Amino acid sequence: NLFDAILEAVNGIWLKAEAKNIIIEVNDCSVDCSQTIMYDRKWLSEAFVNILDNAVKYSGENTEISIHIAKLNQMMRIEFKDQGMGIPDEEKHNVFKRFYRGTASSSACGSGVGLYLARRIISEHQGTIMVKDNVIDGTKKGSLFVVHLPINQ
Repeated sequence: NLFDAILEAVNGIWLKAEAKNIIIEVNDCSVDCSQTIMYDRKWLSEAFVNILDNAVKYSGENTEISIHIAKLNQMMRIEFKDQGMGIPDEEKHNVFKRFYRGTASSSACGSGVGLYLARRIISEHQGTIMVKDNVIDGTKKGSLFVVHLPINQ
């Protein structure tokens, strides 16, 4: 069950989020979340932890991170939305590169391998990951990471 990997990832970053009073919300996906797919729970949870850890790291206090899960034909779509500083358009193509740290990340600690590792793990599951702007009320506010994973028949 895909929800188990997401729950494990949320539990892995919960204390960091709580320290910044960041709320983590997962959509009510009773039908879609019950979808079973073939995956390595340990590694896929690690990919989700890396995405969520960045969301917490680059979001301010008293914000929200939301996770939305949906079934699309033969794919599962998982969206991770944060209300952080966002990623400039000119850097979006680099964030999944090994050791890459954006210009705005100099104040946050990290090695630049988290999103690289997330992309590698998701790719090994025949999935994809991309980043877009999170738009709230017509205004860019944070990042939206979208993961697609195949449903094995």
